[in-house]
Formats: sequence, structure tokens, C-alpha cells
Amino acid sequence: MISACPIPGTGNNFLSGTLLFIDCATQELAGEGYRALSGSGASGGIVLGVLLTLFVATQGLRLLGGQSPTAWELLLLTLKLGAVLTLAGSWDAYRVLVHDVVLRAPAEIIGDIAQGAGLGGGNLISRLQQVDQGMLTLTKLGSGYLDVGSAQGAPPPDGDIARTPLADGYALAGARIIYLVAVIAVFGALRLISGLLLALGPLFAGFLLFHATRGLFLGWARLLFGSLLGAVVVTAILEVELALLLPWLSEVLTQRIARIATPSAPVELLVLVAAFGLVSFIGLRLIWSLSLAPALANMKAELSAADLRQMLPAAPMMTPSPILSGGGGIVSNDGMSANPLVLVERAEGLPGSGSRVPDVTRTAEARGEPAPSITPLGHSYTRRIRAISAGRRQGPRVR
Repeated sequence: MISACPIPGTGNNFLSGTLLFIDCATQELAGEGYRALSGSGASGGIVLGVLLTLFVATQGLRLLGGQSPTAWELLLLTLKLGAVLTLAGSWDAYRVLVHDVVLRAPAEIIGDIAQGAGLGGGNLISRLQQVDQGMLTLTKLGSGYLDVGSAQGAPPPDGDIARTPLADGYALAGARIIYLVAVIAVFGALRLISGLLLALGPLFAGFLLFHATRGLFLGWARLLFGSLLGAVVVTAILEVELALLLPWLSEVLTQRIARIATPSAPVELLVLVAAFGLVSFIGLRLIWSLSLAPALANMKAELSAADLRQMLPAAPMMTPSPILSGGGGIVSNDGMSANPLVLVERAEGLPGSGSRVPDVTRTAEARGEPAPSITPLGHSYTRRIRAISAGRRQGPRVR
């Protein structure tokens, strides 16, 4: 339960307590959310059951239609079904294969790199708290512009240090605010998004079964990979920032304890934390452009009408035929000509079209009766108009 996570206190352990609370909430969100969705009667279990039923029914219809799968297709279907059941039905396997990789791998990877590069390494959260504690101590001591003399009795450096471009209080308060906001926002965004995506695993695992919905599963996997990559990038940036700020703050505090004025320190600290905060947000923006945005676009494209039309049976196609005598034509799939001129000629029984004498005429000749007059198709209306015109020229009849 998230309510069981420790609430951060104020003062010296505010940053570390907040980050530990976010980490605990992420763990609970991923674990408890997964178990809530994959349990019997849960929404994720119902969706997965429906998808599995449709998958089995689809394969059964293929077999009834005579489309027996090859050995390679059967292997792929088995692997696909096993992957879906593993991701959606086994928390132990899911925790090892996906959960721990997304949430723990970035810190371990960057920790090894930091130790190899000589950046320090160690517990990241505790060292972030050390920087915040150093800022609080520097705020209490100030930059020393009110100290008229130094430890050696010499005047403060840089002339009149009272004429600073920014007051110590504003500079130190702004530096700590930017530092806390940047660290908590970046860390919290990556962790909470990863936890939510991990909790939704049982819902997206079933989409791997069908070709039309496979893009939804791939988009979810790509979002997870983007959050993993973003955590690696942000952790590396924080390691470099700590490698700079911890020795710098230690040197400044050593001078202040010795009552040596450091008038430029507040502004310099503000510039450093603002620059690294901006670098962190730029890193997240690059991760969004390279990974997260294409994943969302892929998931959206899978729901388009074009992909839904691909699921429907294809309509019979009409292919053009060679040019016939009298004009081009179209031949349907059954091989019969669909040329309008040829069809009219066959319907009218015109000579030269290859048509035979209608059966009505043959029946009348066999009985010895006069053959009925056959009006060609489309000529009856013309004859009617001619008859009406002739009647008008003759004038009205006298009864």
C-alpha cells in the first residue's frame, strides 16, 4: 500500500525522504497494480480471457478452412502464446524479466560507469541529500560580505563586496528551489510513469496475439524502453552534477567556516543548479523525440480506419483487358467481357456481334406463326417520340 510509504520530513532530510517516498510509491504502484489487474475477475484478466478466446477461435477457423500452419508458424504461435501467459499471468516471472530491469537496471548501470570513470558512485539519493544539506549550511553562514576582515586580518577580496549583483538570500533560495524542483520533477516523472506502465502490463500483453493490435503492445514496450533509457540519461547527468557540486560546496563551506568571504558563491551556485536542471530537461526531451513520441504515434496508428479495413475480406478486383474491336473493355475475374458496347450488341442481337437469333423468333417460326417484331434495346423510346410528332403534324382527329 502506498499509504505505508514513509512520509518525508522537513529540514535536513526533505529531499531524500521525498525521493524515497516516490520510489516506494512506484514499487507499490507497479506490484499491487499488476496483481490487481491480473487477478481472477479483474478487468485485465477479463480482457485477456476474451483475447485468448478470440485467438483460439481464429486458429480453429483457419484449420476448418484448410489453412494448416507450417512448422515455423506453429513455433511462432507457441512462443507468442507462452510470452503472453508469462507476462500477464506470472508475477514472479514478470518481476524478474520486466519490473526489475526497468526500475533497478539504470542505477546499477550508471553506478558501474561512475565508479569506472571516477565520478564517485555510491548511493545516489544520499549524495543528493548531501548537496541539499550543503546549501542549507551555506545559507546559514552566508557569503561573508558582512565580515570586514578575513582570518588573516586582510580586507575581503574583490573590493566592496557589499555591492553584489544579487542578494545572498535571493540567490541561495533560488538555487535551492531550482535544485529541489529539477531533481524531484525528473526523478518522480520517470519513476511514476514506469510504475504505471508496469502496472498496465496484463492489459497490453494480450494485444500481442493479433496482428492488428500488435502495434499497441509494441508501443507499450517502447514506452517502457523509453522510460528505462530516460532513467539512464538522467542518472548519468545527476552523477556528473554531484561530482561537481559536492567538492565545490565542500571547498566553499571550508572557506566560510574559516571566515573567508565568498561573495560570488551564491550566484555561482544558482548558475550551476540551473544549468544542470536545464540539461536534465533537454535530455528528457531528446528521449521523448527518439522513443516516446514514436511509440504513441504507433499506438495511435493501430486504431486507424486503414488498419481496420485490412482486417476485412478483400473485394473482387476488376482488371483491364486488351483493347477490343470498337473500344477498350474490362474483363472481370470470371473471364467475361464487361465492355459496354459488346454487352449492348449482345443484348440487341445486332449482326456481327456474334449473337444468335432469339429463342422467341424460333418458337414462332416452328408454329407457323408470324414472327413478333423485336425492338432493339433503347429504340422503343425513340419510336414513341416519332409517333407523337407525326400525330401532331396531322392535326386533331374529327370524330
